[in-house]
Amino acid sequence: VVVDGACPTSLTVTKIVDNTGGGTATVTNFILRIDGIVATSGVAQNVTPGLHTVSEDPPGPAYTTTIGGACAANGTITLASGDNKICTITNKFVPPTLTVTKIVNNTGGGTKTVTDFTLRVDGGVVTSGVANTVLPGTHTVSEDAPGPAYTLTISGDCTAGGSVTLSGGQNKTCIITNTFVPPKINVTKIV
Repeated sequence: VVVDGACPTSLTVTKIVDNTGGGTATVTNFILRIDGIVATSGVAQNVTPGLHTVSEDPPGPAYTTTIGGACAANGTITLASGDNKICTITNKFVPPTLTVTKIVNNTGGGTKTVTDFTLRVDGGVVTSGVANTVLPGTHTVSEDAPGPAYTLTISGDCTAGGSVTLSGGQNKTCIITNTFVPPKINVTKIV
């Protein structure tokens, strides 16, 4: 249809959601905009020729945002009369990470090092100080029994029992501290 000698001009914003790693959001969880006005994914919007900006309301830390298709990375696009262009906004889920940090307190004569202890997240072995990608939800941090020579304390983002809950985009650290328990000497007095 030609109106006043001009061809119709339209802009379509298409939403793509990548939930790899445990995300659960859908296209309808994101608010798309053309020049600040709410737009529906996949539906062509009639616009005037010229400069336009495609955007979305901030998705929060659980998702990254990448704008592409016919739009520049910053969401801008210039349309000529009669153009019918498609811009994409892709949101990729950011899985949470959980780091378990081991501290060994050898005051009083202990000799163990960090590598002498086996650390675990949900039963799987992990390395001290290394961020582990986990699914959103509640996880349990633990270690194999250190033996009677060391006490065990769990702190940081974990409860004392080793429980921690994470959602998308979060990075949490739990600390397992082992403190050496010096042997007790019993003194018996003989008269």
